[in-house]
Amino acid sequence: MIAAIGVLLVFGGVSAFLLGAVRYFFPSTDRFFPNDMKRFFAMRTGVYIFLAGVVLLRFFA
Repeated sequence: MIAAIGVLLVFGGVSAFLLGAVRYFFPSTDRFFPNDMKRFFAMRTGVYIFLAGVVLLRFFA
């Protein structure tokens, strides 16, 4: 069960990082993201979520 949560966190972190990279390198796409979700779709948040998933997979799976 914890391994499944870790895998979901890894996938979510990668996708948040990629969306944050798209927002960073192509600022014209910023208007397509809702204002409430802009903080989540940041590269820093994606890295944190990815690392949390890796820690779960490393130590608890």
